[in-house]
Amino acid sequence: MTGGTGFIGRPTVKELEGKGHKLFLLVRKKNEGNLFSALYAAKASLYWLGSKVAADRGMKLIWARIFFAYGLGQRAQSLIPYVMSSVRRGEVPQLKNLRGGNDFVYVDDVARALRMLAEKSRSLESAAYNSGSGRLTSVAGVAGHIYHLERQAAPTEFSVPQESSGFYANISKIKERNWLGAAFGY
Repeated sequence: MTGGTGFIGRPTVKELEGKGHKLFLLVRKKNEGNLFSALYAAKASLYWLGSKVAADRGMKLIWARIFFAYGLGQRAQSLIPYVMSSVRRGEVPQLKNLRGGNDFVYVDDVARALRMLAEKSRSLESAAYNSGSGRLTSVAGVAGHIYHLERQAAPTEFSVPQESSGFYANISKIKERNWLGAAFGY
C-alpha cells in the first residue's frame, strides 16, 4: 500500500469460532467453537498478519466484523427468504434447529456501518469493530416474527420463546462512540 494510511478488512463472523483467544470480541451463550478449523486459522492469520504489517508501517488496521447480514440479494435458500416464501405459499417452513441463533443485521445497516468506519477511520484505533445488533435471535424467533409481519398465526413451535445458542456481536465499541443510531438506524 504505497502512500496508504490504513486498511479496512471485512472478514466473516466465522473467525470467531476460536472464542478462547482474547483477540476475538465475542459473546456466546455456549462454547461450541472449533478453534482448530481451517477457516478459523485463515481468519486469525489474516488478522494477525494485517495487524503486524499495519504496525510495522505506521498504518491502522480497522477490522470490520459483520455478523449475519440479511436483505435484498440474499440466497432464496437462506433462512429469512425461505421462511417468507413458505409462509406466503401457506406452507409451514421445515426448520431443523429452532434453538440455533444468530445476530441478524440488515444489509443496509451493514453498508452504513462500513461507510461510517471508512469516514471515521482516521480517528479510530487499530481494532476489530463488530457490526451487528448485539442480540441473539433464535431460528424459531425469526420464523415467528415473519408470521407476525405476514399477519398470520404462527405454529406453536415458532410462537413459544426459545432459548438459543449461537453468536452475537459485542457492540460495545459502537455503543461507546454513540454510533448505534447512525450506523444501524435505531
